[in-house]
Amino acid sequence: MGDGKTDGAQALAAALTPGVGSLSLAGLPGQQRAEQAVGSQTCHRMGCGEKFDPTENSDGSCRYHPNPPYFHDGMKEWTCCKKKSHDFGEFMTIPGCTTGRHSSEKAEKPVAAKPITPAVVPSAGPVTCLRCSQGFFCSDHAGAPRTASHASGAPPPPVQPAPIPEVKPPPVVAKPAPVPDADGYLVCRHFACGNKFKQAENHDKACHHHPGPAVFHDRQKGWGCCNKFERDFDAFLAIPPCTYAEHDASFEGTF
Repeated sequence: MGDGKTDGAQALAAALTPGVGSLSLAGLPGQQRAEQAVGSQTCHRMGCGEKFDPTENSDGSCRYHPNPPYFHDGMKEWTCCKKKSHDFGEFMTIPGCTTGRHSSEKAEKPVAAKPITPAVVPSAGPVTCLRCSQGFFCSDHAGAPRTASHASGAPPPPVQPAPIPEVKPPPVVAKPAPVPDADGYLVCRHFACGNKFKQAENHDKACHHHPGPAVFHDRQKGWGCCNKFERDFDAFLAIPPCTYAEHDASFEGTF
């Protein structure tokens, strides 16, 4: 969708808060318990987003990514630890690679990926040039010697098309089923949820989330599922979820 989508995608990645392997977005229901915890400030380090008390902010209390994410050709990568994934749900669960103190200062806007300059394809030589092969004058190869068949006026040999290689589709690899942690909990990967749950306690009203997709266009950020948009990023994060369903630990939504 243009630069708006790129900026929005990188801004969304900057607000990721995986914390203990779960998926959360600061300000959304996945952080409701954190909002009620002791503390008056929100950590804006990438990959954290937790509430903290400035008077109890010690070294090692924050786990975060010091460098911004990089998005290109469907790949999502943290530039600090080089961990990446094509799947957005897996990318958001990558834990921070650095520890330190919480910080309430907002991170700088990630730098967009530079466009790739296409390679210059050299022009065809006199042997493969269509005009030269048919005996016509070609200004690009005027100084090249003509073949004996052209000099004698004989018809040029037909140009044989290059064979088309057979392209085989990549094999489909089944993804392994989600594995509960030591306490039997799974992590819901629905947008705006990220809560832990036990499958035996899961039901059709357990998860309050956005089914998606997230939409970034003309500096607006919103959710296509409920058609709500905001220009301010914090206001976008505060849009309440619109759907109830069961928790899903294998959801693979992308934006």
